[in-house]
Amino acid sequence: IYPRTPQSTPDGPRRRDTVIRHGWLFKNGWVDLPIREKDYERRQDIAGYFRKRALIELFAEEGWNGLLRLANHTHGGWIIGPLVVDACTSLEDAIEWLTTSAGELDRGHETTNIAAGVFGRAIGQEGHGVIQRVFSAADRNGRDKSWKTRLILLAPEVKATWDIVETLEASEQDHYWRSCTGQIWDRDDPSHLQYALEKLLQANRPVTALKVCHIDFSGIDPEMVMLMLEGFLQGIERDSSLPASYYIQHAIDHVEASGQIDRMRLAKLEFALIKALGFDGEHHAASLYTVLMSQPEVFVELLCLLYKPRNGVAEEGDENKKYAAENAWTILHACSRQPGTLPDGTVTAEATSTFVKKVRELAKEADRLEACDSQLGEIIARGRADADGVFPSEPFRDVIESVGTDQIFNGFEVGCFNKRGVTMRSPFDAGDQERTLAAQYRANAQALQFTHPRLAASLENMAKSYDRHGHSEDLEARLRREGH
Repeated sequence: IYPRTPQSTPDGPRRRDTVIRHGWLFKNGWVDLPIREKDYERRQDIAGYFRKRALIELFAEEGWNGLLRLANHTHGGWIIGPLVVDACTSLEDAIEWLTTSAGELDRGHETTNIAAGVFGRAIGQEGHGVIQRVFSAADRNGRDKSWKTRLILLAPEVKATWDIVETLEASEQDHYWRSCTGQIWDRDDPSHLQYALEKLLQANRPVTALKVCHIDFSGIDPEMVMLMLEGFLQGIERDSSLPASYYIQHAIDHVEASGQIDRMRLAKLEFALIKALGFDGEHHAASLYTVLMSQPEVFVELLCLLYKPRNGVAEEGDENKKYAAENAWTILHACSRQPGTLPDGTVTAEATSTFVKKVRELAKEADRLEACDSQLGEIIARGRADADGVFPSEPFRDVIESVGTDQIFNGFEVGCFNKRGVTMRSPFDAGDQERTLAAQYRANAQALQFTHPRLAASLENMAKSYDRHGHSEDLEARLRREGH
């Protein structure tokens, strides 16, 4: 039905294109070989064998130009380069091509990708001493200092390379550290990594330094990690992609665990980074929440960022104030550390009472007392039951009872509802979940009815609310069962 491809043309035999025929071997790092071998290393060995055979054939036909044509066709120069030295030519010939025909070594060109592979394989075979041989060939072939600097950027980013960089002029060293990729995987000697991170920070590349660490900050100076995070916030390295949030989480955890950084400095950093710390940000921002719940002026400062004054005129906000207000909301609405908790995590009636009293005084001066009481109620609602099983625990039940405003009770009830979170049930389940909660709140109300009557009444309101919710779920389940 379909005409066969002619094997010859009026002008002579049809030319087979080796690039087209073998291109599939170089288009992806993983070659989908038509074999049943499951072992990864064995498959890679087989792929390498066929790639070398293809390059030998192509090099015999077209030389370096054929390899470049293959690289442009497949975007596989990074695969082709190392194999050239293995299969197609001698190291000396490869160095000669590198210093005469590899172009200006600008990134993004397939010629440069081939050159990087050739250069890397030469170093792998001969060690870093081969770099001086390449430099000598570059001088002989008229390459300037900037070309050699771009060449060294193609070398593996290890201490032996950096030692050679140290022999260059200061301007060339600076160019290297401002331009290197930061793909540093050698962590056998922590001092080498520390050296590279220092150089990256000196080159104003805090984000690259942070991404070099990835999630492993062991052995890295906490002060250096702080400089990375602070530099990231200041936007020093704007042309770099943003680091993943889990990089920042691990960095903060490392600094927290060290205990070497001033708590207030760390708290300010965590405030600015709170959104990057994710939904469980409180677990990472330990210093921030410690300061927030032990220093009343910090708590009120966040209230002022988030809430307008009750009676005064609110200031016009710019983008920075809007960002700060959003962070304040995130922090306050995730806070489960209880008011007045001491930095070591202990809770005493005296510390709690002193904290709440001072917070309310400062909030009143700032015309935000109602917002303060509401937030205190919500935060106390996120606390745990006491050793006797009664919720909330002392001394926080005393705080709510003694403050006694409508705002603190409303905040407490809102916090109790919100902390339940998302629920799941079968379509035909009734309100058993709600009746269980109602029973729990009613038991707490009965335990506190004589010692804390207003708090007990609030807990009873919660129980009645869940009674109503449970009855509503009963009706919904009944309607579903009856097909309505």
